Amino acid sequence: MRNHRGALQAALALCLACCALAAACGGGDTPSTIAKVTVSGTPTVQGELHAAEIVPKLDDLGFKLISQGKPSASTNFQDVALAQYQSNSTPPMSARVEISVLPDVATATTQFGILSEALRNPPAGLFGADTKQLDTPSPGPGDESKSFVTETPDTGGNYVWSDSYRFGRTFVIVYTISNDKAKALSTRKAIAEQIEIRAK
Repeated sequence: MRNHRGALQAALALCLACCALAAACGGGDTPSTIAKVTVSGTPTVQGELHAAEIVPKLDDLGFKLISQGKPSASTNFQDVALAQYQSNSTPPMSARVEISVLPDVATATTQFGILSEALRNPPAGLFGADTKQLDTPSPGPGDESKSFVTETPDTGGNYVWSDSYRFGRTFVIVYTISNDKAKALSTRKAIAEQIEIRAK
């Protein structure tokens, strides 16, 4: 298993792999670079909900926002925002949030079905040699939710939790990296609850 930093990079690689799968299934383009996010986001079909406005503020949880952006290849029908956070608490923890606002609930439901299942079987070796994703209870709310955790920790004892959610027509993936399972559980729940409030 890779170290703490490597695991976060692996989560990014998994994001790109999942987006490629979504593109193949009609879910949008594969992102190649990250562009600066504007507050207005990309126009969507229903209402004025934008992914950039759903990105949670995790200061109360002890996280610092490290970067925020969106795939430059996102389409008019898939408004996407990405945010990466780091906590210097003891033990340290990292989180990455990926938010997509789809044109309608049906499209979001399809996206959830494809990508949440893709998280179960990431590319071989992505989280380290022979590491598998195990089903784990979802900690947060959502119209639909599914969660996985790496079977074995990395050299620093860190696990990667992959939580996917659908809130109406918003699809979300949250990666949390920590070696403290209890703290990770409460943090994952708090992140999902913040996103739910913003996505409604």
